[in-house]
Amino acid sequence: MKECIEHSKLLSILDFSAESGVFTWKVRRCYRALAGSVAGTINTRGYVHILVCGRKYLAHRLAWFYVHGTWPLAQIDHINMVKTDNRISNLREATNSQNHGNVLMHPMKGIRVRQLKTTTAYEVYISDIYIGMFTLLEDAQLAYATAAKERYGAHARLF
Repeated sequence: MKECIEHSKLLSILDFSAESGVFTWKVRRCYRALAGSVAGTINTRGYVHILVCGRKYLAHRLAWFYVHGTWPLAQIDHINMVKTDNRISNLREATNSQNHGNVLMHPMKGIRVRQLKTTTAYEVYISDIYIGMFTLLEDAQLAYATAAKERYGAHARLF
């Protein structure tokens, strides 16, 4: 999506609290958007979006632009996975792979249990890439954690 609002325009119509992650209107925009009121609504995907100059913007992308003065080159990831938590400390630029690595899944994420003839073994996969087979669950979890950090970065959700 091509962003079109200029940074100076954004600063003139919205306030942003980097500590709370909340935008408020500086000026009255319409009967519902009064000066001082919280800007934005939650969309069907659970993200906050804000209508600015006739165009909807995702609040986390606006927050990045507001603070840094440039639009993010990549995706913006909510580190704690809370889609409405737009505190700047909770946002990071991320590749698609890193962003998708930061998701909650089953407690045994990436680990498939397979019964062999005489023993139970734990097969470890990450994104359908085979990592190895382990007899102890703890070893399987460690292998997955190592592979996840290499593939998705420091903010990968492990278990």
